[in-house]
Amino acid sequence: MIPTMNHVEVTYDTDASVKAETMHQKDLMGKQDPVDLLIQVLNELGTLHPDVICRLKCTAMSAASLTAMTIALRRTNNYAKFNKGKEGVPRAIQQGYAAALSSVSSASAAITGSADGVFGSDPRVVETICSKLKSIFQDHGAIPLKPPLLRPRYSGLDDIEMDGLQPASLMDERGTILMLPEDLTVNFARSVGRGGKSVSKLKRFDIDKVYHKSIALGHPRESMEASFDIVFDDPHVSGEFAEAETLVVLSQSMALLSLPGNITGLPLKIQSTLLWFLRLNHTRLSDAILDLCIVPLNDDCRKTCLRILTYCSACTPCSLTTCPALSHAGQRKNRKLKKGKKNYNKGERSLGINSYLNEAVTNNGLTEEAANRLRLFLSFGCLPLPTIFKQSLETIAEATRRMKLIDTKNELVSKRVRRAYVVIDESINHLQKLANAMDVVGTASLLDTISTHGKVTECHGKIPPTYISLDLGLRQKQKHYHGDLVYQAILLPDDMFVSEWSGDGIENNAAILSQSGRGVKVAEGGRYDGLVRRFRPPGKFASSQYYSVATFPIAVGLRILIGKFIEKLYINSLRNGISIQNSLGHPISCLDNVCCLISSPNGLVLDSSSVQERAMVASYLWSASPPISSEYLPQAGTLMSHFNTWNLDQLSGVCALLGINFIVIVQSHLLKDKGSVRLRQLVTDSSGNSKPFPSNGEEVVVLSNLAGCIHRLINLSVRKRKDSF
Repeated sequence: MIPTMNHVEVTYDTDASVKAETMHQKDLMGKQDPVDLLIQVLNELGTLHPDVICRLKCTAMSAASLTAMTIALRRTNNYAKFNKGKEGVPRAIQQGYAAALSSVSSASAAITGSADGVFGSDPRVVETICSKLKSIFQDHGAIPLKPPLLRPRYSGLDDIEMDGLQPASLMDERGTILMLPEDLTVNFARSVGRGGKSVSKLKRFDIDKVYHKSIALGHPRESMEASFDIVFDDPHVSGEFAEAETLVVLSQSMALLSLPGNITGLPLKIQSTLLWFLRLNHTRLSDAILDLCIVPLNDDCRKTCLRILTYCSACTPCSLTTCPALSHAGQRKNRKLKKGKKNYNKGERSLGINSYLNEAVTNNGLTEEAANRLRLFLSFGCLPLPTIFKQSLETIAEATRRMKLIDTKNELVSKRVRRAYVVIDESINHLQKLANAMDVVGTASLLDTISTHGKVTECHGKIPPTYISLDLGLRQKQKHYHGDLVYQAILLPDDMFVSEWSGDGIENNAAILSQSGRGVKVAEGGRYDGLVRRFRPPGKFASSQYYSVATFPIAVGLRILIGKFIEKLYINSLRNGISIQNSLGHPISCLDNVCCLISSPNGLVLDSSSVQERAMVASYLWSASPPISSEYLPQAGTLMSHFNTWNLDQLSGVCALLGINFIVIVQSHLLKDKGSVRLRQLVTDSSGNSKPFPSNGEEVVVLSNLAGCIHRLINLSVRKRKDSF
């Protein structure tokens, strides 16, 4: 049956919304109303009034909204754990806090329909992360530049999946297939390639949505990315410092995800507030190693050999416990903490590579000669490579030297093998320069810093990687970062070295990043000079009389997956028990809320007269110099509940938890007779955390002086906070 336009209009939706609707229908078929699930979660936060239950059952909401609201409320159930055995935080305020946050989640899910990071994530959290990333990029002199949204389909470039997702495309009126951006690099590279000298010296950033094909054949999947790029064409500027700068930006961005206090379980010499490592490769280096080992050129065979390099040669987090650069005391401590975990030695890696190579010979066209040479090369200290970056480069150089000694006795060595020796030397030299540049700009890994300087130097505003894993099998499937440096930032859970991980076989980077693994890729980057070269148009530029050409610049970029950042912030909010705000599964510290809420004596209850008076008071604050952010309506972006109404004291407690510092109480007779309002300031404790109680005192303020009074109280609070430090 051909679907009608009306049918398409009704059914066309995002993957997340379709999934929520499917779950909704399954619940109904199982005679379990999704609203009942929501009420069940609400009852876990405290008994609901029968009137509230009745009102909820009559509330019309989409399946996506109900799902997001239920998920948000489940996150807040952590409050019981935080408050066990404690007194002083009223249950009604906790319920109100949870209800307000779940209202934001339901609105976010209904409008965006996106499950990027956290389904129904607070848009204020997303905006805060984007704003902080923008500030980091601008500190490096980058300017915001967006390339055109669409580009023609490029054969061989746009047929490859990225992280299991296919690029999204559409067709114009002429029948031309056009591609939506699957990342923020490829369209920019096209503009650089076509721009010539005008874009040969440039730093730019972009924060925008990227698109992938829908699984449900609906609206393309959307996700947020941030991109930082350096394009430079000058013989006096080498590429390693541009590459090192992107790693500085990455380290500064990772600092946004840290929690107070150092990670427990790490060796004594390593002190860090965030556990992540840099997975890095030079694609020409790994290709040259395969050429050196006479691996056949067919794609299936070489992909298999690259996987073998990842499985057997790349160092993993468990390698930290046996690193010689760390103290013996730290190692003994970790062995106790990691009782039952597996540390795989060289012999076990050798057994693994034998089985992998035998399988490749049988199923993937790998020759016996190539398998023997690859086994021999890796046996020269590469099973696995050292955890210290510079030492891993020296190990590969030594393995190459020993292979060269063997080949000097063989007169039948091919040109391909001789050329591979040259490329390996060039690639190792490039990575050694990068390692030195990283040391100069202060973004060398903590482990490399300990190896070089004996201790970790204090880094302000950035968190370098714990270690660098030289992974010779790493490369992008779509080959945007190809022919040179490519890297990924892998975030590990904070309890990685405390809790036991399970799994059979050798722990490797591929297993860490699998669906059952504990690592998450949060960013990637590298050189894309070759991608710029692909898009360079043939012929001359500009001049009609002279043949003019432009050289190809250095192009290096960094892509940050904002959805993964948001997910980490929500996880942090579940684990950080410093204050009640941070124990309810919502990153309140990321919210940039309004300063002042305009209320009536009965709370946020609306009637025609109170709305008019509250709007008038809000307009005074909006027109102040400087303006004071204010809200007079109960709405999801500031403060709203689908479940209950609050009296003034309960409203004050919820506002305190949400970081709203003032409540202006508008009484009709007081405003009409004296032109005044009541101003209530919500107090904070000595550590700067908002207490969930209103202050004991209020003051009556003339409306014309209201803005000045609030400014004075804000400045006084700032001075007190500075004095406490």
